[in-house]
Amino acid sequence: MKILSINKFYFIFGGSDRYFFEMNSLLEEAGHQVIPFSMAHDRNYETPFAEFFVSRVDFWEADHLNGRIKSSSRVLYSREARSKLRRLIEKTQPDLAHIHSIYHQISPSILPVLQDFGIPIVQTLHDYKPICPTYNLISGSEICERCEGKNFYHAFLQRCNNGSLLASGLSSIEMYYHHASGWYEIPDIYHAPSQFLRNKMIEFGMPEHKLVHIPLFIDAARYQTSYPEKPYILYFGRLAQVKGVRTLVEA
Repeated sequence: MKILSINKFYFIFGGSDRYFFEMNSLLEEAGHQVIPFSMAHDRNYETPFAEFFVSRVDFWEADHLNGRIKSSSRVLYSREARSKLRRLIEKTQPDLAHIHSIYHQISPSILPVLQDFGIPIVQTLHDYKPICPTYNLISGSEICERCEGKNFYHAFLQRCNNGSLLASGLSSIEMYYHHASGWYEIPDIYHAPSQFLRNKMIEFGMPEHKLVHIPLFIDAARYQTSYPEKPYILYFGRLAQVKGVRTLVEA
């Protein structure tokens, strides 16, 4: 089977990117052909499909107003991504598309292209982006669910995007536009790595029949267990508030 694997980064920037590459390796080991679609970047791994990648954009590194406006427009809709994805599909004829993180750098505006070609779509949810303008259901230092019911203007009022009124306003507009366009209704299956995430998506109105819970995986054969004399807890990840490390320590 030919599987179109789409993620905004083609290098390991975070945990979702590592999952993207490990899943691709797992699929290739099973005999499938993986066709990547991503963003151009000087840190990217080599791939014969790089010519189809969208141009690089750094939203907060634009050095003038026009550059920032041009970059911000890509959050809403990417004509370049749609065009290049169409060319890639015409050349490779994939059987299935696996979507990972596409927001901002690529945007959900590519989903109708996949639909036009009749390609089944599975999207792995690496965060709460379909229901939260700023990904994490957190505003400032508190858990926040104010946007439930598609009331995305709260992200603007609360300045949820790094405390910036402009960036938070764009995040709110992005959500209204993408939902009004019906793009979140296009994927055939949403893969939720945790049952909590699946339940929260359903609670916020996403269709239950499209949400499937499958835990993430590791290659256990690569690790050898070793237990010290005293009990311990290992946390592996970023030391960031959104990861709940303080809650873990307190517990």
